[in-house]
Amino acid sequence: MASYTLHIQYVDRPAETRTITQPKVLIGRDAGDIVLHDSQVSGRHAEILWDGATLRFTDLGSTNGSFLLQGQRVANLELTPGIALRVGNSLITVQSIDGLGSSGAGKGRTVIAAPGMVPGFPAPMKPAPARPPGPVMPAPPAPASGPQPGNFAFAPTAQHPGPLLRPASAGLAPGAPGGFAAAPPQPMPAPMAPPMPGGAPAPFPAPTPPGGFPAQAPTGGFGAPPQSGGFPAQPQAGGFGAPPQSGGFPAQPQSAIATPPQAVPTPVSQPVPAAPPGPPVLVPESAVPDTPPAGEPAAVGPAGGDLVSQVKFILGEGWKVFQPVAAPAVATVGAVLIPIGLLAQLGLMILPLSIAALLATLLSLVQLAAMVILMPALGRFMLSSYLGQPISIQAAVQESIARVADVAVNCFIPGIVFGVFAAPIYYVEDKKIGAVIGRNFNLLGKELVPILASVFGAALAVGIGMTIVSIIFGFLPLGGILSSILVNGVTAFLVAFFSALSVWLYFWVRRKHEGGDPESEARARLGGAASALPSA
Repeated sequence: MASYTLHIQYVDRPAETRTITQPKVLIGRDAGDIVLHDSQVSGRHAEILWDGATLRFTDLGSTNGSFLLQGQRVANLELTPGIALRVGNSLITVQSIDGLGSSGAGKGRTVIAAPGMVPGFPAPMKPAPARPPGPVMPAPPAPASGPQPGNFAFAPTAQHPGPLLRPASAGLAPGAPGGFAAAPPQPMPAPMAPPMPGGAPAPFPAPTPPGGFPAQAPTGGFGAPPQSGGFPAQPQAGGFGAPPQSGGFPAQPQSAIATPPQAVPTPVSQPVPAAPPGPPVLVPESAVPDTPPAGEPAAVGPAGGDLVSQVKFILGEGWKVFQPVAAPAVATVGAVLIPIGLLAQLGLMILPLSIAALLATLLSLVQLAAMVILMPALGRFMLSSYLGQPISIQAAVQESIARVADVAVNCFIPGIVFGVFAAPIYYVEDKKIGAVIGRNFNLLGKELVPILASVFGAALAVGIGMTIVSIIFGFLPLGGILSSILVNGVTAFLVAFFSALSVWLYFWVRRKHEGGDPESEARARLGGAASALPSA
């Protein structure tokens, strides 16, 4: 079976080598097939696609990007053995590919590269053209540096600069873009050209256009000198080789006496890309809100299949949606719940018990009426933020007040019947009370156990913590007031967080089980409404 092998150097644990046969591999920070646990890596950073013949790397719009070892940022690249990619602070090297097709190194052949090696293989060789009849001239003596044995040289690749280029910082005049300049030729006396048949003088090579490859020297003439930023011309049989370059490989002279044709490298058709002016600047992933922007799909699932991993994954992704808008959401709910709770607590402390009980009942009704407006408004606010069409929390509340009867019947009531998805269904799919409830339980059944474990697990953990703190406050002066502030403040936080979690769960379940692009559908439906409201 065709496969490929990756050498992965992690940040937080020893490197490993993995042989992979599956067609798609997801690379991510905390979830995916290759989990890097690297703060510079996005949640869904990149993927590798394998069809048995071609291996391709695709960056999924990550925050910090993906780079070759030489610094070039890559978005989509066909991988070959030896190519190493830096993803955050981690390094992924294609060590071998078994069963390459005709476009690879060889059908059915395994090519192995050392971990982290610089990519680049010698270009295919082809024989030099046969020497036409003419006077035979002996080859000139080799310069002091001497020609390389074997009469061939490696062609520089697009990932590895050729030996004829030097950094401009080495004291040379600036040349090609990217800080490299062509090495100047060593001075040497020009040899006399042999006469052409019939007494005509030997022609000299035509000048080479800037940025191109030098022309081949004619038979019996001098080799063309190397051009700035290019490759030296290959000498023809029977002529003199081009003068050697400083710091590079000298052109090889052809022997004129019973010397078989020598192999010369094929010129590289693509120019060497300019190196970036400096190393890429990485920012911690935690400094960038990881809410999926327009066009980026929600994460598919956790790295592990156990329930604990699923719960951690769901709560973590919900937190990413909630975090950027937590302050206005919690403050809005808290501004309603905390004062009402304080009034009820003060009534119990000051008023007679019968009057205090009546006041508490009235305040509870006021709180319920406020939540009828606030719950749908929070769902609308979280949706707009998640979809990249932000509106202010005040605008969302005003929208709920303007259509209070509709949101109360078709959004709030389905929401209290364990309507995890009530608000997203109401706003995105424009359904009414019965259809909202039916659709909610249809989606809920697709991921019932992990969703119940996440919601009830988080609520239970917070409830136990609040109970312990409230008991402690009971022993303090004014402990009832402190306990009321704590309970209502934490309740405001939970209400806002579960509204954000509801939005993320809705799109996650739809994308995972129904396919398509539910985010784009929601943007199209809510775009007109969002444009009519004040933005955040």
